Amino acid sequence: MVSTGLYEFTFGFGFLHEQIVRLRQQTLEDETRLTGAPVFPSPQFEAERGYDVYLPTSGGDYYYQFKASEYYSHPRSTWRADGTHTGPYYRIKLHKADSNKQHRVLRTLAGTKEYPNKEHTYYEAPEINSLNRYNTAFLAGDITENSRQIPLNECDDIWEGSQHYITFQKENVGWEQHSFTKHHDHSILGKEIIPEYLKHKSEWKKIDDRYATELFSKILGVAKRVETTKEIEIILEKISINFEKFEHSVADEKFVLPVKIKMLIKTSTILSHVFGATLFFVGSRDNSHS
Repeated sequence: MVSTGLYEFTFGFGFLHEQIVRLRQQTLEDETRLTGAPVFPSPQFEAERGYDVYLPTSGGDYYYQFKASEYYSHPRSTWRADGTHTGPYYRIKLHKADSNKQHRVLRTLAGTKEYPNKEHTYYEAPEINSLNRYNTAFLAGDITENSRQIPLNECDDIWEGSQHYITFQKENVGWEQHSFTKHHDHSILGKEIIPEYLKHKSEWKKIDDRYATELFSKILGVAKRVETTKEIEIILEKISINFEKFEHSVADEKFVLPVKIKMLIKTSTILSHVFGATLFFVGSRDNSHS
């Protein structure tokens, strides 16, 4: 096994940065200007960034949990020696705490009947076998091509506390979920990530106050299915305190976060605390919002 030295945060930062750059470089045949934007659980961050400078005026929401990959190349590596893989492979480790609770809550987010965009929840992992290779990919702008999306609605449920993994080989859309090895046929290769966004263009909606408020309500509803009432109350209280601190520190009547941005930050906070997921928007911007 080779530990790549690449941490989840580092990979997530590079991936999101590149998605923003890539999307803003593209214009569709109908002159639609694309854009992408993560929303983080921090009013101060959104204020310093200019809150909606990259946010689509019309688009869809995606949920990523970033994973670190381990690289296995030796012929006697576990799932190469037993014939599961015919060559080097990558392995991501699922969080086994509380009987693999994090996987279960992500599965709930991905598969709930109340939430229509269930296919937009992913494990996002690098197909990069060293930190040096990551640095090269970052500078070259090809982290995307060296990434893999595993849809949570394609995963199996886990109800006990043993360690589970997902393994995959570069450029092979098939993958395995372990500990009891089971093959899955569908994932999204890095080169297909942006084309995959565009497959959902017909589903894009206007991202306004109503959209943001309804999104928060839906995500909160899903969170209430997997967390206790007390835990949800604690999270909502933290959100309230953070906004109070932010508004006090700004102390400028001319600067007020729009309702839309407030609701999206609240949604992002729930996603981060309950699901360990990052909220990312993909869509288009009107010329009036250039």
